[in-house]
Amino acid sequence: MKKILFTAASLALSLGYAFAADGIAVENLRCEYLVNPLGIDRAQPRLSWELSSGQSGKSQKAYQILVATDAAALAGDKADTWDSKKTTGNVTNQIVYKGKPLQP
Repeated sequence: MKKILFTAASLALSLGYAFAADGIAVENLRCEYLVNPLGIDRAQPRLSWELSSGQSGKSQKAYQILVATDAAALAGDKADTWDSKKTTGNVTNQIVYKGKPLQP
């Protein structure tokens, strides 16, 4: 469960840094359609987020999701559970978790 709780934080960290300079905000982070879930009954939960910008023509070209067992590891850009690596594309929903098996 702890790993799932950090999923949203890792998503915010990895996406937030990339978009801050481009004037794009990452919002509404979700795991299985829920914001900050306390428990998920799927072995491979789906992750989603939304982007917003006050400027027209801005879009996502790639993403990277980091998942770690604690926030300190994420702060150092270290993923001990899953690193999606840079993935080219504009998809922002239903990204399937493909890391180590999650423990309750």
